[in-house]
Amino acid sequence: MPRSLILLLALTGIAVLLAATGCWPGERPRTASATQPLPDQIPFTAGGLIAASDVDQWATAYGDRQLRPLPGATDTLSVLSLPSPVENPRVAAVPASNSVVGWPQTVDVSPDGRYAYVADTRGAPPKHWTAVPNSVYEDLPQGGTLTTVSLTPQPRVVDVRKVGRNLGSVAVRRDGHYLAIASEEPGAEIVLVAVHNGVPDARYPFAAAVDFGDVARPGIRSLAWHPDGHVLAASVSDRQVQFWAVDYDQQGRPTGIRPLGTPVRVGETLTVGAFHPAGQYFVIADVGWGDNASAKDFLFNDAGQIVAIAFDAQGHHRISDRIQVGRSPEGWAMSPDGSRLVAVNMNRTYLPDSIPARWFPGRDTASLSLIGFDAERGQGQVLDEAHFEGLLPEDAVFDADGDAIAVAIFHLRGGDQGLVEFWTVTDDRLQRSGYRLPVARGAHDLLRLP
Repeated sequence: MPRSLILLLALTGIAVLLAATGCWPGERPRTASATQPLPDQIPFTAGGLIAASDVDQWATAYGDRQLRPLPGATDTLSVLSLPSPVENPRVAAVPASNSVVGWPQTVDVSPDGRYAYVADTRGAPPKHWTAVPNSVYEDLPQGGTLTTVSLTPQPRVVDVRKVGRNLGSVAVRRDGHYLAIASEEPGAEIVLVAVHNGVPDARYPFAAAVDFGDVARPGIRSLAWHPDGHVLAASVSDRQVQFWAVDYDQQGRPTGIRPLGTPVRVGETLTVGAFHPAGQYFVIADVGWGDNASAKDFLFNDAGQIVAIAFDAQGHHRISDRIQVGRSPEGWAMSPDGSRLVAVNMNRTYLPDSIPARWFPGRDTASLSLIGFDAERGQGQVLDEAHFEGLLPEDAVFDADGDAIAVAIFHLRGGDQGLVEFWTVTDDRLQRSGYRLPVARGAHDLLRLP
């Protein structure tokens, strides 16, 4: 999410002038209407979904600093059983510290779907706080907690431990034996944690230091495993992608990481990255907030991008395509076969009510961009874009068949309820199904269970 918007009110004067002079570009988005719901179940093929909710702040706290705390509420991991009866959807919830301040890659699930791992980027504010003094980035306590949740037979927390500082992401290796965690702990920016019987094992941690050089915003925000388990990819300092080879000893324990080629300069503010199923491409989103990531960048931001990088084991990586989508595509999803991507464009829904929507298009509506991806060429084409109501929709996931999408919505404007909304994909068009399941306020990270 954006850095401090302290200059927000001052810059609105510029917006007023633009609106008065007619200099603001018009927007006429296609708003998707809901079809008639299916008679008996939600249209999403999966064993279930998990959604992480950060209840500690209101969606627009980035703009007005108002947290609007919910008395007695705690950060929550919601477990949605699917297919779910329409009249009685099954949603279980367990406490798990998490934060919307990080990108939507702070939750992952074991390959067998039995365990979920939740990394905390920032901690909860003091209970008496109703607002932050400066910004959520400056004032919220440091995070660093990794929570393990057993999902069967009933969801329950089985392990909570400190593994670093301000954890940016957690990723499970394909075999489920190691977690890769991005941390702001100096000298331990990448942490690899062994997993035994679904639970992290403190006996075999591996930590690696990363030299960021002289950059404006040092740090690793996103980590992802290559399908072969021997390569890691990361967004470095918000702008570059770096690949590393992971070395192991004879017992299969990590012993070191080595750079694979030089970092690839991709954009200005990179978010979530993931490998294509076969591992030949690494795909990452650029929210397009500008070089400075200052208040004006979040008020006057243009379209974002989904960027595909052709991965080369010898280190000769290259950008194969830049796909323009909507504004602020913080999260995105890939279909199981890699043929479709969907960007979740939260637009400017982080702006508070004090900023009139007519001055800043995208304050009240977010959008999805459906992309067809050609794995032979490493290129994509936007097939459809549909707009909908909801603040900070930061993540989405395809179902197992690739023809339905679930979207996490932080809450509605003026509301206090997190939501998971379901869409269908038919003939390369996005269509709202009419189903929205309520979860705890602050839903921002979403995963499909096998």
